[in-house]
Amino acid sequence: MPHDLSLDVVDADGAIRETAAAAVGDTRAGFLAKAGLLGGGLIGSSALLGLDPAVAGAATRGDVAILNYALTLEYLEAAFYTEAEKMGALDGELALFARVVGAHERAHVKALKAALGRKAVARPRFNFRGTT
Repeated sequence: MPHDLSLDVVDADGAIRETAAAAVGDTRAGFLAKAGLLGGGLIGSSALLGLDPAVAGAATRGDVAILNYALTLEYLEAAFYTEAEKMGALDGELALFARVVGAHERAHVKALKAALGRKAVARPRFNFRGTT
């Protein structure tokens, strides 16, 4: 089984490229700064605001685009670990790692979807070609 995966193969419906293009409106430095603050911001906002979807309405279009790009990447990671778990080929410490990390990635998806509310992008399709 060939393991020559590329973004064109994995990103079956183009969701990663699409959300990345929507987030390009920001400068690279601004994007990286926002991406770095995203983790802390999500934790802080969830504690202070309870991830109230109404608060997401106050976000700028650029903020929504960046959060949707982050959500798309979290969908990718969650899908990878979920598929790895379901294939049943992992055992021992590696299976435990996949379960723990997969649960974290699925929690990230849930938090971002809650923060974005109706503005959240739909879960895309990915094709890992059985490499998980």
